[in-house]
Amino acid sequence: VFREEGEGGGGWRKGQENQKTKMGQQNSSLSGMEGDPEEGSSPRSSQADRERRSRRRRTQSRRSSDSRRGEDGKGKENRLVRKRIINEQRIARSIDRSVKAIVKAQSREVNLVLCSLSSVPDALLEACAQPLVQERLQRVWLDFNSISKLPPSMGPVYSHVTVLGLSANALTTLPPSFAELRALRVLSLSYNQLASFPQVLLQMTALEELHMGWNLMDDLPSEEDLQNLSRLVILDLKGNNFG
Repeated sequence: VFREEGEGGGGWRKGQENQKTKMGQQNSSLSGMEGDPEEGSSPRSSQADRERRSRRRRTQSRRSSDSRRGEDGKGKENRLVRKRIINEQRIARSIDRSVKAIVKAQSREVNLVLCSLSSVPDALLEACAQPLVQERLQRVWLDFNSISKLPPSMGPVYSHVTVLGLSANALTTLPPSFAELRALRVLSLSYNQLASFPQVLLQMTALEELHMGWNLMDDLPSEEDLQNLSRLVILDLKGNNFG
């Protein structure tokens, strides 16, 4: 039998409400512990978790950085390859244009100045070896490259050439076949790395101008040997290592 509020029922109702409030607080506390493990974990466990996460982030950052460096290296290599291919194509087009112009008697020269050459292109030698081209070709410009060695076939192929520009390269010597450049009148070898006067030049009796300034030479042929170059008008030797 329930009593009316006025007869003391209010105390029983308040007791029931207090009991419900306590049960709700306990449930909230339990649910909070289940939802966030860190709140119920010890400070030492939380510190360990943070350190693991920090190490994981650093590892991922290093991997990402290494990956970017690898991609940058490959990108640079690819750019160099593309640049080399483009330069080779440019040289091939230049040789082709020059040879066609010579065949049509529109020109008598080949100009490959500033083409980043490390050697005389085989395609150039093959093209210039054609009888008609060989007969008409008079001037070859190979200045301002990085040519360090000349092919032995250069002498026979350019036997009709009268002007040859090889300045600003990296030549240290000349091949013996240079003596076959019997028609050569002007030869430019300035700004190379010749340490001595090439003896093969003394056989090129048609030379009128010989430019050999700014090399590394410290000696000269005898005056008697130089008399072999009876047609020589200009001999430029400034900037060498003569005493």
